[in-house]
Amino acid sequence: MLIKKDYQNTISKHLKSIISKGLMVQEEQFFIAGLVKEYSPRKVLEVGVASGASSIILLDALKNDGKLYSHDYSSIDYSSNKPTGYLLNEVPKLKLNWTLKTGGMCCRYLDDFCADGELFDLCFLDTSHANPGEFLDFLQILPYMKKGSILVLHDISLHTKYTHKNYQTSCILYSAIKGRKILPKGDFFVNIGAVILDDDIMHNVYDIFNLLRLPWQYNISKQDINDIKKSFTKHYSLEMNKLFDSFCNFTPKKTESNTETIRKFLRALKNNLWI
Repeated sequence: MLIKKDYQNTISKHLKSIISKGLMVQEEQFFIAGLVKEYSPRKVLEVGVASGASSIILLDALKNDGKLYSHDYSSIDYSSNKPTGYLLNEVPKLKLNWTLKTGGMCCRYLDDFCADGELFDLCFLDTSHANPGEFLDFLQILPYMKKGSILVLHDISLHTKYTHKNYQTSCILYSAIKGRKILPKGDFFVNIGAVILDDDIMHNVYDIFNLLRLPWQYNISKQDINDIKKSFTKHYSLEMNKLFDSFCNFTPKKTESNTETIRKFLRALKNNLWI
């Protein structure tokens, strides 16, 4: 089921002046804030912080009615070379309901984030956009999401830009997740979308694990792999864990070049052998 939403004028002019320093366009700001205001989540997770622009949007929309838990793999914002989440220094009052952790995979911190026994009502996911990126992030996050919770994915149309045509991960994940899809009103190349997760989504995780079969576009450290395995062992079946192990250990076979094929053929002819 596809739902189209038209959220507008949900962010103050003061907030827009702050977010203009970030990377998110105004319509995407409206969409995130509108979702928070309509569905009233009490506990929100953010994975991928960078400058903190999305953190400000979420915290402002939450007002004092909820808490935001944020994680970023890096302690430095890649675009500014400043500390991750540095924009929050311009609105320090919003920090009162904010927890930020940096370093490593998000699974390191999720048990601490949920130590109060409460799972997340909404998650905003905005990380690498390259495989296995958001595939792995979502699988780490999913066991900590409530039934009927909302996942918001950024950059679901990033691959439509010629310079980013290989960044398809968010789009593929958005299509694979079972649930009611929510998009901003506009054309079908909007760059942000949400999913109201199906209640039985934990019983259909093979569809997400199978995405890890796609080529990985960057290497993951042994420490990160070990952290993920520890989390997956806790939350997923033995079969899914075996799948993950096989994908981690997979090495593509080299395709024999035409030159090598011809050489083998000539050697076989010389030795009166059939290939």
